[in-house]
Amino acid sequence: MTTQLTQGQQRLKTVNRVSIGLFFMFLILGELYFLLPIGTADFSIIINRLTMPLSFLIPIAVLMAYYLRKVIKTIYVRETVELAKGCYTERSWLDIDDKVLVSVEGNDVSFFEIPEYQLNDVQSAYQQRASFDTLIETAGVKRSKVVTIAMAAVEKMTSSHKKDTIEVEIGEDYHSLEFLNVKMKNHALTRFQLLLNDKMIYRKTKPSRLRATLPWLITIIIFALIMFLIHNPYVWALLFGIGFFMILPKMLRELIDPTQLEIWELPEEESSK
Repeated sequence: MTTQLTQGQQRLKTVNRVSIGLFFMFLILGELYFLLPIGTADFSIIINRLTMPLSFLIPIAVLMAYYLRKVIKTIYVRETVELAKGCYTERSWLDIDDKVLVSVEGNDVSFFEIPEYQLNDVQSAYQQRASFDTLIETAGVKRSKVVTIAMAAVEKMTSSHKKDTIEVEIGEDYHSLEFLNVKMKNHALTRFQLLLNDKMIYRKTKPSRLRATLPWLITIIIFALIMFLIHNPYVWALLFGIGFFMILPKMLRELIDPTQLEIWELPEEESSK
């Protein structure tokens, strides 16, 4: 049985194709730049001039294509807003991307990773409403590999509106539950809330765009100050690369859509007992 791509996956494939096209475009433009001054030079000279710049044109083209991919992905790729048919019930969720099955069993939440070669069999059994025990057997997973979380003992549960994961903390134990997309995560979240300790306190953070981008903006300012004080081309290249290719896309993403967090946690006096 073939798995159906979500809207987010389809858009990501489009972005990947565009990135490959951008790489070749930058490479060709770079080659043309070196070729234009040649004019009517001998053919062997033309070939020599074309091959010589490849050693630094290729890494530059890769970096530029990678950076633009991150920018396009930030703006264009969004998680599907639909519940994927055949990948959820009212008490369980099958993530065919990360190959994880999450299920509410009584008052607990259990999950396990599915071996890739068993994914189609598990998906088929899941869509035929097989029991959780049957799905474990179909996946060929040992019982010791199935993680069970006693939700009544959870001390903190966190969910970001951008991520398809739910983070759960019990004492020193930390678990990150994976879901197919944000919509599926939210569907599970409404069920998980009902299983938490009644003393849990709920809060939601909604930062402004300025507050969300401030940490990244401060980092860029610090990088600029270091570059101003240290006149070293290697330091400049390192800081510029980190700032331009890693920090700037994250700041752009927060500027467009600031991260909102939902947090359930026990009062300090309760969690310290």
